[in-house]
Formats: sequence, C-alpha cells, structure tokens
Amino acid sequence: MEKLTVYLAGACRGMHDGGKEWRVKAENIFKNISEAKDVTIKVINPTRYFDRDGGNAITNKQVKQFYLSRIRKCDLILVNLEHTNTSIGTAQELQFAVDNHIPIIGFNDYDSYEWLPEDCDVIFKGINEAIDYINDFYLE
Repeated sequence: MEKLTVYLAGACRGMHDGGKEWRVKAENIFKNISEAKDVTIKVINPTRYFDRDGGNAITNKQVKQFYLSRIRKCDLILVNLEHTNTSIGTAQELQFAVDNHIPIIGFNDYDSYEWLPEDCDVIFKGINEAIDYINDFYLE
C-alpha cells in the first residue's frame, strides 16, 4: 500500500494530558516510517481539531459528525484502549469503524471497557508493537 490513512482513537477525558502524548508519539513514528519507506501516511489525530472542553466547537453534534466523517475515510484505526472504561466517544468511534468494516488495531488493553477489545482485529501490549504490525502488514 502506497498510501495509508490512520485514525488515532482513545480516551481524552480524564487523561493527564488530554490523550495527546501517545498520539503525538504515533504521529512521529508514522512520519519516520513514511520517510523511510517513501509512502504517504496520513494520521488523523482528533486532539488537534477540537479542545476536549468543547471551547472551540459550535455543537457537540458538530464534533461527533466531524470525527465520524474522518473515520469513514480511514484505512484503519489505531486505538489506545487504556482508560476507555469511561470513554463513550471511543466506544462510538470503534462501533462506527466495525459497522463500516474498517480494521481496528488496539494496544494497552487494561482499564478498558470489556466490549472494546472485542472490536479490535488484533491487540498489542504497547504502541510500538501495534505500529510495527501496521508497518509489516499494511505498508508492504
């Protein structure tokens, strides 16, 4: 695959950094892979669009529809399952991906809502293993 679009799903609310740290790490890893393999990898990081407190959104529906429209255009979802036990947004994103036959690669399967790991095609202990898998199987 010469072009890949990846959506970064996972909890934001209640996270010490608003869910930003691991997403920035993922963006950097994908950027390095993109340069090394001379492929285009578009990473959709939802924390770059709307503040978690909703301060720059007009309505909550606007935010939800915006993210679901981005997921619809993705080749796959990379989801951090950590602390998703109370993340309704992550659950809705993953269900939307399942309904639209978009593969879901998960990592950090602890303190997650028990249904969410079942939505994943495969789960890894950490982000590096998950991205290695994506690199090996989606960026041949």
